[in-house]
Amino acid sequence: MMLNIAIEKSKKPLHLKISNRNALHKTIRDENGDFYTGLWKDGKKHGFGTQEWTKDQVSYKGSWEDGRRHGEGILYRANTLSEFVCKGEWKKDRRNGQGINCYEDGGRYEGEWKKDKRNGYGQMDYGDGSTYIGPWKRDQRSGFGKMWYSDGATYEGYWDNDMRHGEEKGDKYDGFWENDLKHGEGKYNIKENGLEFTGLWINNDFCCGVLEVENPAAPGPMKLQIPKVINTQTN
Repeated sequence: MMLNIAIEKSKKPLHLKISNRNALHKTIRDENGDFYTGLWKDGKKHGFGTQEWTKDQVSYKGSWEDGRRHGEGILYRANTLSEFVCKGEWKKDRRNGQGINCYEDGGRYEGEWKKDKRNGYGQMDYGDGSTYIGPWKRDQRSGFGKMWYSDGATYEGYWDNDMRHGEEKGDKYDGFWENDLKHGEGKYNIKENGLEFTGLWINNDFCCGVLEVENPAAPGPMKLQIPKVINTQTN
């Protein structure tokens, strides 16, 4: 198939005029300096191709449909095909299905996506060394999942709107959460000094119950009853 290509000479970035918009394979540089090399159909990117965005300093290599990323593909950082930003499945120019995303702070997510957001089951390794494995909903932790914190603490329980919420079974605290705060019946163990709080928690504060402390003069722990304290002070 013959192409009629004209090259314009000006101070602007070089771009090509393609008279045959149904060419099977071609390279185009637009007025923004962005490049596309690959397959076309009906004047749109369609099939396998590579797009380079100079302003954003990223490039995409993979499948296209009707001018949008669709199917398997990889998004790379500028000037390298070894350091990827994300790779996986795309639908109508957005990540959809299984995929991996790498973040600038060193974090990494691998799992399910929907409409360019983490959605479904996946693992998130955070830049600070923490890890979460469990379900996501619209880019937020949601449902029953487990979190390993960088300080060694763990949380295994329910999440809502990216916050701990509901019942939890962990190394230090075993009880209920609400809006990322200890709230309801629970038991809290402090390994450093052997203290154990068992009772009612309200907004992350121990309200009432039993405090167990190590008793060097007796074979078992000392149990202290903590009365219920209600803060009636108003602002």
